Amino acid sequence: MYTRRSGWGRSGREGRGGRGGHQHSRRMFNKLVKDGNASFDLRDVQPFLEGMSSFDSKPELLTILSDNRNHGALRLHDCLSMISGPRCVENILTPILSNILVKETARPLHKARRNMVINVIYSTPGLMEFLASEWTDDLERSTGDTIRLVCEFLVESSLSIVDARSSNEVKTIAERLRTTKLCDDDLVHRLCA
Repeated sequence: MYTRRSGWGRSGREGRGGRGGHQHSRRMFNKLVKDGNASFDLRDVQPFLEGMSSFDSKPELLTILSDNRNHGALRLHDCLSMISGPRCVENILTPILSNILVKETARPLHKARRNMVINVIYSTPGLMEFLASEWTDDLERSTGDTIRLVCEFLVESSLSIVDARSSNEVKTIAERLRTTKLCDDDLVHRLCA
């Protein structure tokens, strides 16, 4: 139903609030990605991640994050730099990876952009060292979804980034995942290969 006041299919407050409050998060995401001078602190992480999740089209999200005219790489680094312990992997890295590592972005047309974003995440200063030490020490407390996503991320990194293939951190994580048997054997085998 179209109404002059609220547009197609919306009425009253729903028209102003949008899809469950995602409008604010999307606006915050767009501002942070477009404005490289905008300040970014811990309280901006959650709205940024919610803004990422609000995209129905994950290839569109990849385009925005990988576009050199935007500051997607900077904002991903900003988010990931807020990881302060193993529990933060669940709250920060998992939502990022769950928006990037989906079947829709694995299609050949989107593969280059996906690899660019994976490279940005992989190259975040200190992330791989943190995952290889603190996160793997507390691996048993991580959810199965987080472990699977990190493993998939490392497999994709090893396929697209030369440094990841010979990285001591990736080898350490792979060995830890293999010995704990907390991840799918096929994924761990692909990671260790």
